[in-house]
Amino acid sequence: MKPFQQPPRHLYIHWPFCSFKCHYCDFVAFEQHADHQAAYHQTLLAEIRGFARQFRQAPIDTIFIGGGTPSLYHLPWLEELFNTLHTSFDLSTCTEITLESNPADIDEEKLDCWEQAGINRLSVGVQSLDDAVLLKLNRRQRASDVQRVMKIAPKYIPNLSIDLILGLPDVTPSMWEYTIAQAIQWPIKHLSMYFLTIHEKTPLYFNVERGAVTLPDENYMVDLYQQTVSQLEAASLKQYE
Repeated sequence: MKPFQQPPRHLYIHWPFCSFKCHYCDFVAFEQHADHQAAYHQTLLAEIRGFARQFRQAPIDTIFIGGGTPSLYHLPWLEELFNTLHTSFDLSTCTEITLESNPADIDEEKLDCWEQAGINRLSVGVQSLDDAVLLKLNRRQRASDVQRVMKIAPKYIPNLSIDLILGLPDVTPSMWEYTIAQAIQWPIKHLSMYFLTIHEKTPLYFNVERGAVTLPDENYMVDLYQQTVSQLEAASLKQYE
Protein backbone atom coordinates (compact mmCIF):
# COMPACT_ATOMS: atom_id res chain seq x y z
CA MET A 1 0.00 0.00 0.00
CA LYS A 2 1.34 3.42 -0.95
CA PRO A 3 1.83 5.55 2.18
CA PHE A 4 -0.26 8.70 2.64
CA GLN A 5 1.54 11.84 1.55
CA GLN A 6 -0.34 14.06 4.02
CA PRO A 7 -1.53 13.31 7.55
CA PRO A 8 -5.23 12.39 7.68
CA ARG A 9 -7.68 14.76 9.32
CA HIS A 10 -10.53 12.24 9.42
CA LEU A 11 -10.72 8.54 10.25
CA TYR A 12 -13.20 5.89 9.17
CA ILE A 13 -13.25 2.68 11.21
CA HIS A 14 -15.15 -0.32 9.88
CA TRP A 15 -16.86 -2.94 12.04
CA PRO A 16 -18.17 -5.47 9.52
CA PHE A 17 -20.30 -7.70 11.74
CA CYS A 18 -24.09 -7.90 11.93
CA SER A 19 -26.56 -10.12 13.73
CA PHE A 20 -28.59 -10.28 10.53
CA LYS A 21 -27.72 -8.88 7.13
CA CYS A 22 -30.37 -6.72 5.47
CA HIS A 23 -31.74 -8.09 2.21
CA TYR A 24 -30.74 -4.96 0.28
CA CYS A 25 -27.21 -4.69 1.67
CA ASP A 26 -24.09 -5.16 -0.45
CA PHE A 27 -21.63 -3.66 2.07
CA VAL A 28 -18.70 -5.59 3.49
CA ALA A 29 -20.74 -7.05 6.34
CA PHE A 30 -20.99 -10.54 7.77
CA GLU A 31 -23.77 -12.05 9.85
CA GLN A 32 -23.31 -14.65 12.56
CA HIS A 33 -19.49 -14.46 12.56
CA ALA A 34 -18.98 -14.12 16.32
CA ASP A 35 -15.96 -16.45 16.27
CA HIS A 36 -14.04 -14.00 14.06
CA GLN A 37 -14.75 -10.78 15.93
CA ALA A 38 -11.94 -10.98 18.49
CA ALA A 39 -9.32 -11.63 15.80
CA TYR A 40 -10.69 -8.79 13.66
CA HIS A 41 -10.61 -6.44 16.66
CA GLN A 42 -6.95 -7.21 17.39
CA THR A 43 -6.05 -6.82 13.72
CA LEU A 44 -7.88 -3.48 13.64
CA LEU A 45 -5.87 -2.24 16.63
CA ALA A 46 -2.63 -3.30 14.96
CA GLU A 47 -3.68 -1.56 11.74
CA ILE A 48 -4.39 1.67 13.62
CA ARG A 49 -1.01 1.59 15.36
CA GLY A 50 0.81 0.84 12.12
CA PHE A 51 -1.03 3.55 10.22
CA ALA A 52 -0.40 6.11 12.98
CA ARG A 53 3.35 5.51 12.98
CA GLN A 54 3.57 7.40 9.68
CA PHE A 55 2.36 10.65 11.25
CA ARG A 56 3.48 10.84 14.91
CA GLN A 57 0.36 11.98 16.79
CA ALA A 58 -1.38 13.65 13.85
CA PRO A 59 -4.38 15.75 14.89
CA ILE A 60 -7.74 14.24 13.94
CA ASP A 61 -10.89 16.33 13.35
CA THR A 62 -13.57 13.63 13.02
CA ILE A 63 -13.98 9.87 13.42
CA PHE A 64 -16.77 7.79 11.91
CA ILE A 65 -17.31 4.19 13.03
CA GLY A 66 -19.43 2.40 10.45
CA GLY A 67 -20.30 -1.08 9.38
CA GLY A 68 -21.74 -3.57 9.52
CA THR A 69 -23.31 -2.81 12.87
CA PRO A 70 -20.85 -1.00 15.16
CA SER A 71 -23.45 -0.81 17.94
CA LEU A 72 -22.69 -4.53 18.40
CA TYR A 73 -19.04 -3.78 19.22
CA HIS A 74 -18.34 -5.33 22.65
CA LEU A 75 -17.95 -2.52 25.15
CA PRO A 76 -14.57 -3.66 26.60
CA TRP A 77 -13.20 -3.90 23.06
CA LEU A 78 -14.59 -0.48 22.20
CA GLU A 79 -12.81 0.95 25.23
CA GLU A 80 -9.60 -0.68 24.01
CA LEU A 81 -10.19 0.76 20.55
CA PHE A 82 -10.47 4.28 21.93
CA ASN A 83 -7.42 3.83 24.14
CA THR A 84 -5.50 2.88 21.00
CA LEU A 85 -6.84 5.88 19.10
CA HIS A 86 -5.83 8.25 21.90
CA THR A 87 -2.30 6.86 22.08
CA SER A 88 -1.93 6.84 18.29
CA PHE A 89 -3.38 10.23 17.30
CA ASP A 90 -3.98 13.66 18.76
CA LEU A 91 -7.73 13.78 19.48
CA SER A 92 -7.63 17.02 21.46
CA THR A 93 -9.24 18.92 18.59
CA CYS A 94 -11.54 16.10 17.44
CA THR A 95 -14.96 17.72 17.17
CA GLU A 96 -17.13 14.79 16.11
CA ILE A 97 -17.00 11.04 16.76
CA THR A 98 -19.90 9.20 15.17
CA LEU A 99 -21.14 5.65 15.75
CA GLU A 100 -23.57 3.98 13.37
CA SER A 101 -26.20 2.05 15.29
CA ASN A 102 -29.17 -0.26 15.00
CA PRO A 103 -32.04 0.84 17.28
CA ALA A 104 -32.47 -2.69 18.60
CA ASP A 105 -28.96 -2.64 20.13
CA ILE A 106 -29.23 0.61 22.03
CA ASP A 107 -29.76 0.69 25.78
CA GLU A 108 -28.74 3.07 28.54
CA GLU A 109 -25.69 1.02 29.55
CA LYS A 110 -24.28 1.27 26.03
CA LEU A 111 -25.17 4.93 25.70
CA ASP A 112 -23.33 5.69 28.94
CA CYS A 113 -20.24 3.77 27.79
CA TRP A 114 -20.32 5.37 24.35
CA GLU A 115 -20.54 8.84 25.87
CA GLN A 116 -17.64 8.12 28.23
CA ALA A 117 -15.57 6.85 25.29
CA GLY A 118 -16.03 10.21 23.58
CA ILE A 119 -18.72 9.36 21.04
CA ASN A 120 -20.75 12.53 20.58
CA ARG A 121 -22.88 11.73 17.54
CA LEU A 122 -25.15 8.74 16.98
CA SER A 123 -26.32 7.77 13.50
CA VAL A 124 -29.44 5.62 13.89
CA GLY A 125 -30.54 3.33 11.07
CA VAL A 126 -34.32 3.75 11.10
CA GLN A 127 -35.12 3.05 7.40
CA SER A 128 -38.85 2.44 8.07
CA LEU A 129 -41.35 2.57 10.92
CA ASP A 130 -43.45 -0.33 9.70
CA ASP A 131 -42.64 -3.61 11.42
CA ALA A 132 -43.85 -5.76 8.52
CA VAL A 133 -41.63 -3.88 6.06
CA LEU A 134 -38.64 -4.18 8.41
CA LEU A 135 -39.20 -7.92 8.82
CA LYS A 136 -39.29 -8.50 5.06
CA LEU A 137 -35.98 -6.64 4.75
CA ASN A 138 -34.46 -8.87 7.46
CA ARG A 139 -33.92 -5.86 9.72
CA ARG A 140 -34.20 -6.88 13.34
CA GLN A 141 -35.38 -3.64 14.93
CA ARG A 142 -39.00 -2.66 15.43
CA ALA A 143 -40.64 0.75 15.36
CA SER A 144 -40.92 0.61 19.15
CA ASP A 145 -37.11 0.35 19.37
CA VAL A 146 -36.76 3.62 17.46
CA GLN A 147 -39.29 5.42 19.65
CA ARG A 148 -37.47 4.18 22.75
CA VAL A 149 -34.09 5.36 21.44
CA MET A 150 -35.44 8.83 20.70
CA LYS A 151 -36.47 9.11 24.34
CA ILE A 152 -33.33 7.82 26.05
CA ALA A 153 -30.43 8.67 23.70
CA PRO A 154 -30.47 12.49 24.04
CA LYS A 155 -29.70 12.18 27.76
CA TYR A 156 -26.29 10.81 26.78
CA ILE A 157 -25.63 11.82 23.17
CA PRO A 158 -27.73 14.82 22.09
CA ASN A 159 -26.41 14.87 18.52
CA LEU A 160 -28.62 12.31 16.78
CA SER A 161 -29.12 11.66 13.10
CA ILE A 162 -31.24 9.06 11.35
CA ASP A 163 -31.23 7.23 8.02
CA LEU A 164 -34.39 6.58 6.00
CA ILE A 165 -34.76 4.68 2.73
CA LEU A 166 -37.20 5.96 0.13
CA GLY A 167 -38.76 3.43 -2.24
CA LEU A 168 -38.90 0.37 -0.02
CA PRO A 169 -41.40 -2.30 -1.16
CA ASP A 170 -44.85 -2.19 0.48
CA VAL A 171 -44.43 1.31 1.91
CA THR A 172 -47.62 3.19 1.11
CA PRO A 173 -47.79 7.01 0.82
CA SER A 174 -49.58 7.19 4.18
CA MET A 175 -46.86 5.07 5.82
CA TRP A 176 -44.13 7.35 4.45
CA GLU A 177 -46.07 10.43 5.54
CA TYR A 178 -46.34 9.01 9.05
CA THR A 179 -42.60 8.27 9.17
CA ILE A 180 -41.68 11.83 8.15
CA ALA A 181 -44.17 13.31 10.61
CA GLN A 182 -42.58 11.26 13.38
CA ALA A 183 -39.04 12.19 12.35
CA ILE A 184 -39.85 15.89 12.44
CA GLN A 185 -40.92 15.51 16.07
CA TRP A 186 -37.79 13.64 17.15
CA PRO A 187 -34.78 15.39 18.74
CA ILE A 188 -32.56 14.85 15.70
CA LYS A 189 -30.01 17.20 14.13
CA HIS A 190 -29.99 15.63 10.67
CA LEU A 191 -31.88 13.16 8.49
CA SER A 192 -30.24 11.25 5.65
CA MET A 193 -32.71 10.04 3.02
CA TYR A 194 -31.58 7.56 0.38
CA PHE A 195 -33.30 6.00 -2.60
CA LEU A 196 -33.43 2.22 -2.40
CA THR A 197 -30.73 0.70 -4.61
CA ILE A 198 -31.14 -2.88 -5.83
CA HIS A 199 -27.69 -4.44 -5.77
CA GLU A 200 -27.01 -7.60 -7.73
CA LYS A 201 -26.84 -10.91 -5.87
CA THR A 202 -28.57 -9.57 -2.77
CA PRO A 203 -31.71 -11.35 -1.54
CA LEU A 204 -33.79 -8.32 -2.50
CA TYR A 205 -32.39 -8.43 -6.03
CA PHE A 206 -33.45 -12.06 -6.47
CA ASN A 207 -36.89 -11.35 -4.98
CA VAL A 208 -37.41 -8.55 -7.49
CA GLU A 209 -36.14 -10.71 -10.36
CA ARG A 210 -38.63 -13.51 -9.65
CA GLY A 211 -41.51 -11.11 -9.09
CA ALA A 212 -41.90 -11.76 -5.37
CA VAL A 213 -41.31 -8.05 -4.65
CA THR A 214 -42.75 -5.12 -6.57
CA LEU A 215 -40.99 -1.78 -6.49
CA PRO A 216 -42.82 1.56 -6.57
CA ASP A 217 -42.95 3.74 -9.68
CA GLU A 218 -39.69 5.67 -10.15
CA ASN A 219 -41.33 8.93 -11.27
CA TYR A 220 -43.56 8.90 -8.22
CA MET A 221 -40.50 8.31 -6.00
CA VAL A 222 -38.74 11.35 -7.50
CA ASP A 223 -41.79 13.53 -6.83
CA LEU A 224 -42.08 12.16 -3.30
CA TYR A 225 -38.38 12.79 -2.69
CA GLN A 226 -38.65 16.44 -3.73
CA GLN A 227 -41.79 16.88 -1.67
CA THR A 228 -40.11 15.35 1.38
CA VAL A 229 -36.99 17.51 1.04
CA SER A 230 -39.19 20.62 1.06
CA GLN A 231 -41.11 19.30 4.06
CA LEU A 232 -37.92 18.62 5.99
CA GLU A 233 -36.43 22.01 5.14
CA ALA A 234 -39.56 23.65 6.51
CA ALA A 235 -38.87 21.76 9.74
CA SER A 236 -35.24 23.06 9.81
CA LEU A 237 -33.81 19.74 8.59
CA LYS A 238 -32.08 21.19 5.57
CA GLN A 239 -30.45 18.84 3.09
CA TYR A 240 -26.66 19.11 2.85
CA GLU A 241 -25.25 15.66 2.08
